[in-house]
Amino acid sequence: MNNVVPFVNFTFFMCDSFSEEGCHVITSKSNSEETVCSCNHLTHFAVLMDYDSRTNLTEEDETILKIITNVGLSLSICVDVIVDAAFILSHSFFLFLLLLHVCQPLSQIRLSVSMSLGAGQIIFLAGINATGNKAACVTIAALMQSFMMAAFCWMLIEGIYLYLFVVKVYNINTKMYMYHVISWGLPVIMVAISLGIAAGKEGLQSYTINCFCWLSSTNNLIWTFVAFVAFIEVLNILILVRVMKEMTNLLQPTGKDHDSQKI
Repeated sequence: MNNVVPFVNFTFFMCDSFSEEGCHVITSKSNSEETVCSCNHLTHFAVLMDYDSRTNLTEEDETILKIITNVGLSLSICVDVIVDAAFILSHSFFLFLLLLHVCQPLSQIRLSVSMSLGAGQIIFLAGINATGNKAACVTIAALMQSFMMAAFCWMLIEGIYLYLFVVKVYNINTKMYMYHVISWGLPVIMVAISLGIAAGKEGLQSYTINCFCWLSSTNNLIWTFVAFVAFIEVLNILILVRVMKEMTNLLQPTGKDHDSQKI
């Protein structure tokens, strides 16, 4: 009998790639002729941050992950709708009056976060697998990239608002128009840059991966989203640390208060 070294070799039939990530050999069920492995993976929504597009899923895993993804995103969308509806009803029964009445910065920020997240999730559920029509697939991916980036932009704006409100005690009401322009405009610019890079390399069809309607990792376009999100998350963490430090200082008694407590 020839010596056989068992190894893990997976092929993703849709993406034509190999991956061992998240898998291990089940030695009790493996022998010299067959190697049995077990794998664990994240839900389909994890494709948004997948920078190498190399995964292997069985048909059963695909079904389970599809159910988890659909149920999870559906619940998230329902919460977004409830939040938006509660916000609208708390200010006005008519959309026209709402647009005239909404002036509080924090209300605008949170409504914008909810709307952009909800829109991105709806597009994800409706079109992430629409790979049959390349033009539609590219459009879906571009819309998802734009709305998801907008959501993170508004999260950063909320962090900036918190910083100005707590640390600087600064009124940002007059700056809201600028925040709207940045939070909705910057993602559009990033999408345009991504499309331009794809068109310049291998054509617009290279904007998306073969498996899903999302940014391609083969030409590193996915990093325009991953790096963008990571940068915003780092900024928000730094802002949170600064705000918590300031609030801790505010809660500490001053020297005069400390002396009066002694008396």
